[in-house]
Amino acid sequence: MTTLENLYNGNIRPCELEKLAEREDYKAALKQVCDIRDEFEASLSELQKYLFDKYVKESDVLSLIVEEEIFKEGFSLAMRIKDEVKDAKEVALYKDFEDMPPELTIPEVAKLLRVSPNHLYYMVEKDKTFPVLQLGRKKLIPKDELKEWIKKNCRK
Repeated sequence: MTTLENLYNGNIRPCELEKLAEREDYKAALKQVCDIRDEFEASLSELQKYLFDKYVKESDVLSLIVEEEIFKEGFSLAMRIKDEVKDAKEVALYKDFEDMPPELTIPEVAKLLRVSPNHLYYMVEKDKTFPVLQLGRKKLIPKDELKEWIKKNCRK
């Protein structure tokens, strides 16, 4: 399994907190924060302590929400990058257009035309002259017909 797949399946965590706790700078900062908090709480009345504890708990909840959202966004970005790298590797297997197979997939043609696969699906639906073979749910584009379509539709 790849690292991203392991992360997605929960086999690894996005942050190894044990490693963080071993860092000397982290230990020093944590001690300083605890000392300041103790000193601050000692100067508070009972009502102020109650309100401060309530504030700290709600701040912790807010931090967890933000951290979760940051993780989701980072993971989503990583998955998009993984897909783009995979698509790029598939297209890069061929030295040039002539080396490609006779029928191409939507992602392969999208890479060649430098458009997104979604945009290419839209083009296929809207432009009835666009060469496409429908095999069940799968769409394939004949390489030779694509070449002709590009010649006819290319603006010079």
